Amino acid sequence: MYLYEHLSSFSSLYDASFGLGGDYMKGLSYYYSLSPLMWLNFLFIKIGETVGIFNPTTIHFWPTNQLIMAMIRAIITFVVTFYLFKILHFKRSTNMIATILYGMSTVVIYFNFTWSFYGNLLYLLPLSILGLERYFQQRKIGIFIVAIALTLFSNFYFSYYQAIIIGCYYLYRLIFTYKYDIVSRTQKLICVISATVLSVLSSVFGLFTGISAFLENDRKQNPNVDIPFLTPLDYHYFFL
Repeated sequence: MYLYEHLSSFSSLYDASFGLGGDYMKGLSYYYSLSPLMWLNFLFIKIGETVGIFNPTTIHFWPTNQLIMAMIRAIITFVVTFYLFKILHFKRSTNMIATILYGMSTVVIYFNFTWSFYGNLLYLLPLSILGLERYFQQRKIGIFIVAIALTLFSNFYFSYYQAIIIGCYYLYRLIFTYKYDIVSRTQKLICVISATVLSVLSSVFGLFTGISAFLENDRKQNPNVDIPFLTPLDYHYFFL
């Protein structure tokens, strides 16, 4: 609601009411402020508010909106995952089972409907892998560039987690070829690295905002808190 009110009115990015005063776009870059999907949501809400369909000025509107957006992210996750397994040449029945197992997994449901800002990662990750496989098998790199650019732009945390997984997958596919691959290892190396650089350049505004927000976030560790090497099973409330 705070973001919508400021972005829809084209307010200055600096807001004196944001904490002790600050850049809310940068300060909320961990969450929704740089999410293109959320921007589209705000645009749709603004159109609905203009024609008198929605009333986003009340707090009661936003839980319903969040629930709808969670469902939309879940649908996007299902669609992207389905096409990922399809390009991996899974059998139709295996494809459906794998898509359901991922799309209805505890992680996907939990983050989509609770920590919903992490829900974007759950479809951007398979979309990035889909982009890689599409290049390896069809010599088309566009989806990979778009997926990486969206990830880098929308959230720095997403980029960190995704870089680890995509990096490991890319190295695996670089070493071990698949029978449907039509590009050589040299082409995989040069083109994917070039595409990644292009994605970084395309997302430089969001990436810079996210990194600077991370570096300026002064979180002091509580000296009285003992963090164990292994997280106990009762750490999250749903295990109690």
